[in-house]
Amino acid sequence: MTFPPTSSSPQTPGSSGFAFESPREMGDAETVERSGDEVTTGGRVFGWVLALVIGAIFGTVGTVAHQITVTIFGAALPVGLVLGLIGMAALFVGVRLLLEDRVATVLSAVGVVGMIVLFSFRSAGGSVLIPQGLTGIVWSVVPALIAVVVISWPRNLGQNAAGPRPTAFGPRDSA
Repeated sequence: MTFPPTSSSPQTPGSSGFAFESPREMGDAETVERSGDEVTTGGRVFGWVLALVIGAIFGTVGTVAHQITVTIFGAALPVGLVLGLIGMAALFVGVRLLLEDRVATVLSAVGVVGMIVLFSFRSAGGSVLIPQGLTGIVWSVVPALIAVVVISWPRNLGQNAAGPRPTAFGPRDSA
């Protein structure tokens, strides 16, 4: 790495201001080999566990909040259901885009649907968090359908003729 020229350092022809050399030019072969965006097995497993836990949290919070309604002009609007479904869709799409791994998206869906199934049973005290009715049926079915759509969506749909699309961890090399 070279810095702007001073009166004591000569400026090379064609360079102006900062000039950064690549690790390959600096002769650091280990840096070049490690600079790729390969994910280690431990990192992948950590991402999977994190996706499962976050899915379980979303499923729990959404199950508790899906019955929230707001009454406007005598009509009850299912605000909790709509926001919960939007949150589920955002979770699945976010995991799919960030990790580019269907397994992580499947595990987040397993966490969501697992919590929905768990809370649909009668508890020891006799209460049910997902009662029978339209909102309960929609809450029980639609998150799984959203997950199926997001999981089955093709990965390369965002690529175009201009080259590979960037990921959350930086641009990918086409080679």
